[in-house]
Amino acid sequence: MRFLVVPLLCCLLLTGCGRSEAPRTAARSLLVMHTVASLMAEGPGAEAAVEESAARLKELELRLDPDLPTSDIARLNAAAGIEPVTLSPEVYHLLAVSQEYSIRTEGAWDVTVGPLSRLWREALEKKELPDNEAVARAQARVDCWKLELLPNGQAMLSEPGMVVDPGGAAKGLALDEVRRIYARHGVKSGLISLGESSVYALGKKADGESWQIALRHPRQPLPARLGRLPLTNAALANSGDYEQFVDVDGTRFHHILDPFTGWPVMNGTAAVAFLVSGENPDAGLIADILSTALFVMGPEKGLPFLETLPFPSDAVFADTAGKVRTTAGFSLAP
Repeated sequence: MRFLVVPLLCCLLLTGCGRSEAPRTAARSLLVMHTVASLMAEGPGAEAAVEESAARLKELELRLDPDLPTSDIARLNAAAGIEPVTLSPEVYHLLAVSQEYSIRTEGAWDVTVGPLSRLWREALEKKELPDNEAVARAQARVDCWKLELLPNGQAMLSEPGMVVDPGGAAKGLALDEVRRIYARHGVKSGLISLGESSVYALGKKADGESWQIALRHPRQPLPARLGRLPLTNAALANSGDYEQFVDVDGTRFHHILDPFTGWPVMNGTAAVAFLVSGENPDAGLIADILSTALFVMGPEKGLPFLETLPFPSDAVFADTAGKVRTTAGFSLAP
């Protein structure tokens, strides 16, 4: 579901400054939330910030991973059609913001897409397509309006067989959690990367330059790229059709699903990058959610939609040939 952010550029720009005095930096990589997270921070509180952030990411994984039976999400799914479940504040917040953007996007984002994502995950692993009846059965259990959020911190899926899949939002939530930890420790420069999909750039590098994020070309092999984004105090999320897919008779079936049809999105979009200013306290979470929703919407609907948002944002849409369309006044550097 993700449009690649090339992390190597970021690492080189952080460490290759060539100064006589080494900055107070801390860096750590860890496997969490089914990806490799990279944490970099600079400043007096850098080491403490990175260590606390790593622990926090592990906590979030335990609450958000639907494959862990004791997680909040797994318990919510297991109780579908039976009873409400008490959630931790951060998981409840993820679901509340998800519901808000289901409304804003008219269902292009749907956190209850779990029955479909499970079906297609298994199909893509087997390199085959699910049959039409299986898709129809799964699609019938996708309905964000049947996810009830109660004012006491509980939530309930109102029908049996419904499944919440937080995969398109969890990393964005984690970005916001980590950047709050950085702020508490006085870190003003750093980079938070969760795999190749979700990035937050805090401040600028030690040399005063913006962080540089390279965007991969959706069809050409690396090191081909669409361009690069200078990133400062902003979240960037990416969605693309080139990580998980199967080719059937020349048609690419991938894992970014249309909640309305139950099938992979087929609107000519191959990749989307979406950027939200860090002034928004939910910048990471919203960027993660809307990178997926914009892929579903495509540029014809997605670009006008962005004009309705009450906060600054920018987007890059790329088609299968690598042709780029962006929000007005925004462009990629070569």
